[in-house]
Amino acid sequence: MNDMIQTALMSGEISITIMGLIFVAGLLTSLTPCIYPMIPITVSVIGSHAKTSKQSCYLSFSYVFGLAVVYAGLGMLAGKSGQVFGSVALILLPCHLSRCFVW
Repeated sequence: MNDMIQTALMSGEISITIMGLIFVAGLLTSLTPCIYPMIPITVSVIGSHAKTSKQSCYLSFSYVFGLAVVYAGLGMLAGKSGQVFGSVALILLPCHLSRCFVW
């Protein structure tokens, strides 16, 4: 699946199928183990703001949809830019280290 998405992004052929795959991949990234501790917090925040069960479903859907859109967008940006993210991180590393008084 990664190869198909990568070749489609590199060739500039972004179709509805590729966008759907990227969206599903964004949804799947919200199921990683580091998200599990956030589930009770998210449920309590949504539960405290929602007045009805319909509103809680709407808030839950909008939360998950927002995460998926952000992850898919960042994935597309990373795929289109190639190695730029790694080089940007290396450029910014000394700046971050200087903030921590490592220098």
